Amino acid sequence: MSYRIQSRETIDQGVRRLLHERVRRARSELASKFDDAVVHGVRQELKRLRSLLAMVRPLLRPGKFRQQRRRLRRCSAALSDSRDASVRLESLSLIAAADRSAIATRHWAALTRQLREESLGQIRRLVDGRKPRNIRRRLKDFDRCCQSTPVCPGEGQRGLAGIVISYRKARRALRRVHSAPSTRNLHRWRRCTKRLWHQLLPLQNSVSSSLATWTLRLDRLGGCLGEDHDLFLLHRFLRRKGEETLSKKERDGLLRWIQNRRRELLESVSHQGRGVFAANSSRFQAELRRPGRTRLPTPLEDAAISRTAVASRVDQVPMISRRATPPSVRLRGRPSGSRNSALGDKPNR
Repeated sequence: MSYRIQSRETIDQGVRRLLHERVRRARSELASKFDDAVVHGVRQELKRLRSLLAMVRPLLRPGKFRQQRRRLRRCSAALSDSRDASVRLESLSLIAAADRSAIATRHWAALTRQLREESLGQIRRLVDGRKPRNIRRRLKDFDRCCQSTPVCPGEGQRGLAGIVISYRKARRALRRVHSAPSTRNLHRWRRCTKRLWHQLLPLQNSVSSSLATWTLRLDRLGGCLGEDHDLFLLHRFLRRKGEETLSKKERDGLLRWIQNRRRELLESVSHQGRGVFAANSSRFQAELRRPGRTRLPTPLEDAAISRTAVASRVDQVPMISRRATPPSVRLRGRPSGSRNSALGDKPNR
């Protein structure tokens, strides 16, 4: 099931079909063997559902939109603790793959075992509490409500207005990060960026390649912000329970490496964000409605972004991939100095 709106579909019709397909896929995963991979897959589908719902927000009554958004939020919140435990284990594996000579091997093994047991414990609590069954029921009700909503001809342009709203929110979140680069603000910016990316991705079959290039930059920016959030989760865990398996010297060295890496990511995402979100919302809306391809007209013909207009504003910045091997974790690395409180507060989920 491709996450794309077909050329023969209008935006509202394509979004309705995608909502049904995403719900069906999430419910089928929840019916299979429940593990970390299922949790990750279901959360990805829930993010897409919430993004599509925000995309068609101008087509829905305010009360109905808030009701469905609340339903999806409850589904995501039920899986958040399990996903956080899995993310901490993945982040530690990336750090361990770089260099663990500064920390004893048995301590690495003990810390990994501690994180794995916590992740398995979260899975068991979800299964014992029948959370997968409850989520499947909520998704079924959500799908029934979305499919019963009438589709009015000619309202596809209002779906593009939903994308412009998401772009405006992402720019506001970026301004908050520039004024106060806290973990809370970075997490909000990440959510807005991923929502905008999930909304632009279905349009790739019906617009010019310039929008695909711009969408790729959004994905790369979201990857950097995701790595920062994953490191924050591991940092918070080590501050609370790190001394149970690591010595104080080993734990402090690992915390210093995480803080230094997060500073590098903050500098990178700030640079990328200034390029990606350089245009104001009015300019973005004008480019979103500008024709792109020279072929037979389709219902989404006016949903393209000009390659020239985008390339003139988006900076070519080096990307720090979250899949790349991190730098060394040696304790003799550059000290972090005073504690940075801006990277230590708790984000909203």
